[in-house]
Amino acid sequence: MLLVCRCTKACGRAHASLGINLGCSDIMLIAQTSPANRGFTLLEIMLVVGVIAIMASIALPNFLKARAVAEQRSCIMNLRELSLTKRRWGVENKKTSTAIPTVAQIRACFGPNRMPVCPGRGTYTLQRLDRNPTCTRSALGHTL
Repeated sequence: MLLVCRCTKACGRAHASLGINLGCSDIMLIAQTSPANRGFTLLEIMLVVGVIAIMASIALPNFLKARAVAEQRSCIMNLRELSLTKRRWGVENKKTSTAIPTVAQIRACFGPNRMPVCPGRGTYTLQRLDRNPTCTRSALGHTL
């Protein structure tokens, strides 16, 4: 055991180094540790890393699948919004069902910086008024 001073001022008393109390009332006993008891062993560290790797290998595929489903659903909602806006544009401008709006005309309906973008980095094609807009990632379920 080692006596260590816990007082708030630097007391400079010899009791910490000598192991005796020379009048300071705030002394604490500390158990000395040997160098062999400090830190983690290699086996403990490798075990923790292995457990983390197993947990990551289980969680990563589920995370990627959830991300793909979220992108698909968001893209479908964007396609619905484009379809409704396209129809609204056709009614407001008295267009026939074979008319094809331009991106600039649809962008004007959405307002500045509000044009939907595919979260999966796909590109939207507007099509005629009687057809639904499409996404280049339709093979992944990005369709109406």
